[in-house]
Amino acid sequence: MTVALGRRLARDRTGATVGFTSRASNLVPQQPAATTTTAGAGTAELLAGPRFYPYYVWKADTGRITGASADGTTGELSGAGGDARISPDGRFALYGLPVYGAGRPGSHGIRMDLYARELATGTITRINTFLPGTTTTEGAYDPAVTADGRWVYFDSGADNLVPGDTNQQNDVFRRDLRTGRVERVTAAQDGSQSTGGSDSPYVDATGDTVVFTAEDANLVPGDNSTYLDVFLRRL
Repeated sequence: MTVALGRRLARDRTGATVGFTSRASNLVPQQPAATTTTAGAGTAELLAGPRFYPYYVWKADTGRITGASADGTTGELSGAGGDARISPDGRFALYGLPVYGAGRPGSHGIRMDLYARELATGTITRINTFLPGTTTTEGAYDPAVTADGRWVYFDSGADNLVPGDTNQQNDVFRRDLRTGRVERVTAAQDGSQSTGGSDSPYVDATGDTVVFTAEDANLVPGDNSTYLDVFLRRL
């Protein structure tokens, strides 16, 4: 008997693959317990910290439930963050995993890293990979994936995902799952860096058009707004 409801539902474009998080203890063998922050926290901080529950995938053709949010290093099922998704073609599960003790102040010591798992093969790819020899306290969030599962868009405040990122702002990036290349999407029309934070990307089927929100005055000419705006970029 299942003892807890599933949350954060996501599905592919046909409904044949459905993803969800759950704290139920009997969905798959060797179900892990919920994870919470323990990074040098006192009792009050520990209780205030977020809890993460595993991300599962249900397949309509078999009725089978499998654990999706595996750790990219150990391969063990782990508690996932709230940014879990299923790619439109049903090939990939995307999810964030907490890295304890690596986060910036105010984050309960947690940095969230994004992963894509190819469901047919079990291959796990980390999305927000850092430049060689660097690290950061900034995580990655809001994944959006193209219909063919090739491009994953996300936002991050990290300054070590691409060379020359010195604007100290949250930017939108995309990763090519075929080549591993990471590109920054939020740049001004003249190629200069944005001066405000950007997040919440939405992408079309091919990955050539992305919509995002930004607090920025230099992405397009004549933008005198002091409010959060929505932008569209064709790549």
